[in-house]
Amino acid sequence: MPPATERAAARTRISLPAIAVHILTVIGLTALMIAASYVRAPLPFTPVPVTFQTLVVILGSALVGARRGAAAQGLFLGLGALGAPVFAGGAAGFAVMVGPTGGYLIGFMLAAAIVGRLLGGWPASLARVTLVMALGAAIILVCGFIYLMALGFSPGRAFTIGVTPFLLWDSVKVGMATLSYRLLVGKRG
Repeated sequence: MPPATERAAARTRISLPAIAVHILTVIGLTALMIAASYVRAPLPFTPVPVTFQTLVVILGSALVGARRGAAAQGLFLGLGALGAPVFAGGAAGFAVMVGPTGGYLIGFMLAAAIVGRLLGGWPASLARVTLVMALGAAIILVCGFIYLMALGFSPGRAFTIGVTPFLLWDSVKVGMATLSYRLLVGKRG
């Protein structure tokens, strides 16, 4: 076999321990996501509570990569859609996914894929890690904002109840995720 073909064949061979690690990583990140959904602070002026889910999405996906991060979010959403009490405060069901928090839930999967792709557990400069974590948080907020408008909220109202209340909290979560990532993965630059 030519060397390029051998390398391609070697990449397609996945060992049983590697599959087990992949599955356990996805399940573990999903479990962290569920736990984070129970740490919530409802706000009286918005139907969307503050949770630690954004932190889990951006940090977890940055550490485990795009495939595992997005798979964990897919499992989380699937469990919730099937009726498991995994959403914020123990909410469950498809109705939650099409309600006011639906856009944020979609954003979780999209942010996980992008953050995981851009960092993927590799050392990176402080500026890069911070920007990628902020991008992940922004993706979640933008998805929530767009979805609130799709539900009939005016752009101003959607921004007021869907973005503004979370800017400070998400800044703190981005800082926590950035520092944690740098401590766990290491530094470059």
